[in-house]
Amino acid sequence: MSNTSLVASRLNLTDAEIATELNALTVRKTDSTRYTWAGLATRFNDAALISTIYAQLSAVPTMSWAVALLAGVGIDFSTDITQGALEQLRPAFGDGTTDALKAIGVWHVSPWKDAGNAVDVTVEEVAEIRAQIETDDAKAAVQRWWNNILNEKVNQIISEVTSEAEGKAAVKAAIAEVE
Repeated sequence: MSNTSLVASRLNLTDAEIATELNALTVRKTDSTRYTWAGLATRFNDAALISTIYAQLSAVPTMSWAVALLAGVGIDFSTDITQGALEQLRPAFGDGTTDALKAIGVWHVSPWKDAGNAVDVTVEEVAEIRAQIETDDAKAAVQRWWNNILNEKVNQIISEVTSEAEGKAAVKAAIAEVE
């Protein structure tokens, strides 16, 4: 979606409200890559953290499946099962580790960044886009108005002319009227 479309769909809001809404982390993203112990070590670049995760998982008998999968084909951190298991491990892992592991598979971005923007939108940028939308709308209204007048005049000329010469003269007269 373009930046203009993002703002245009919210014109009933103030510029500040639009900026707040476009910067809110509301777009869910997922990565279904299967991570192994080696993948986690590469991602976090922290051997002590990986050792701690291994020890904590190994200490919970119901998590032996996770230890085995991490040693083999890997775990998809985006599944509800994995996300739920990580929530159950929050007391053991702590908030930072739990959130970091969950974010491997599921994270949220703003609509603005989802549209390809690198930084959050400002109220000033929203105001500029709103002004451009209003200018474009005004130009479109003038174009529609002109087309209606032109179509009416052309239809009138077509209905009244009986010869090519008469038609040319009527078009010249219509142009002179507009000027």
